[in-house]
Amino acid sequence: MPVQQNRMRITSDDGVATMWIGGGSQILFHDLDEFARKLEQLKQIAALDLIVLRADAEPGTPNFWQARPVLIGTDESAADRYSRRGTELLTTLRNLDVPTLAFIEGACTGLGLEFALSCVERFGISGPTANYSFGSTPTAWGGRTRARELFGKRRVEELTHRNLTARQAHRVGVLDQVCCQRRAKINLQAWIHHRQQTPVLERPRKWWSAPLENHLMAERRAFRRAALAGVFEPVSPQMGNTYPLQKLCKVALVGDHPHWPILSREWSLRGVKVQCVGFDAPAYNDAIQAGRVTPLEAQHASQRAELVADVVELRPTELVLLDEKSASMATMMERDLAARTLLVMPELAAQRLRNMAVRPQRVLGWHWQPEGYEFTGYDFATRQLAVWFSQLGVPHTIRETDVDRYEPMDATPLDIDYDGSAATLSIGTSRATPTSLHAD
Repeated sequence: MPVQQNRMRITSDDGVATMWIGGGSQILFHDLDEFARKLEQLKQIAALDLIVLRADAEPGTPNFWQARPVLIGTDESAADRYSRRGTELLTTLRNLDVPTLAFIEGACTGLGLEFALSCVERFGISGPTANYSFGSTPTAWGGRTRARELFGKRRVEELTHRNLTARQAHRVGVLDQVCCQRRAKINLQAWIHHRQQTPVLERPRKWWSAPLENHLMAERRAFRRAALAGVFEPVSPQMGNTYPLQKLCKVALVGDHPHWPILSREWSLRGVKVQCVGFDAPAYNDAIQAGRVTPLEAQHASQRAELVADVVELRPTELVLLDEKSASMATMMERDLAARTLLVMPELAAQRLRNMAVRPQRVLGWHWQPEGYEFTGYDFATRQLAVWFSQLGVPHTIRETDVDRYEPMDATPLDIDYDGSAATLSIGTSRATPTSLHAD
């Protein structure tokens, strides 16, 4: 894996130093050394009132606050070195003489949340992609121990098993301040000015935070076990230069499948233009009530969701999804769509269309199962689709077309709850919802 140099940079102005951290969401061991060097540089800057940590990345792209560990080796010694080095680094961050502020845009998960909890204060931007969680992956640097010290055991379990929105994280104390995207610059400057005038006091140590060494050791053991199991192996390169991954700007959903309003809402909230054929425009009231977006942001999102009377009126798009009833139109649509448009339909219909399609490499099948969506297709198309669905937080798996098939079943309509949990069906089975939604 290539080594990125100068991933971090420091700017300073009027008593406030900002450390910008770029380079995507992977954290290698040499990144920790660079971070340690930057902390030493910050110590040399005179008359600092505040240090701000920010991700140096485009909005909506994987960044430092969604960081995950990447180990050079999968042996126990490599995992132990990574864990100990990160723990030492976060201890240094917490013990700086100058207060630190984590300015978080979008999601904050994994190692990113461990970094944020090591800062004195945390400032978050609310939005459809903003969620705060450790997830099921073991923490590397004592993040759960730090959360236990700050909030207690119940909050640690909540951050492990739930995705909190930015406003939910603010209510439970994970964030000290939260605002919407359009007020981010103004509120951040106001918060910085407030902190320069009123320095933050040292937070008292909680009564439950005394015997935490055992919890830290348990975290390290869990991280070593995960490393030996290959959980943190480096990710292989996604694509070659021949077929670069494209950005999703427009999507069309055809039919009356119960998941389509949910997917159309989530894409429109993320700035994607959605064409809705055969179903009503998505509703945003629940997203507003959950604090994911403001009424103004929901209004802007609704303007990106357009009702289209018929498939012949569809405008050029990068992705078209069809349900079982509308799959019969796939043959006609495939010949008229642009060369790079992906066409996704139920698996049996996709198998038939690949035998007669002009460009079979862009035809994919989908199937809903308890773990989420399963996509089948050629290598490039499945990787492209996985990138687009990953931005929604939708659970999905990939199967290439040369793998033996099972007989798919029709997707079962779900009663989608807004707590992001499984919906219980009448037959007594429990299935995951197709999006990572949030609730109080």
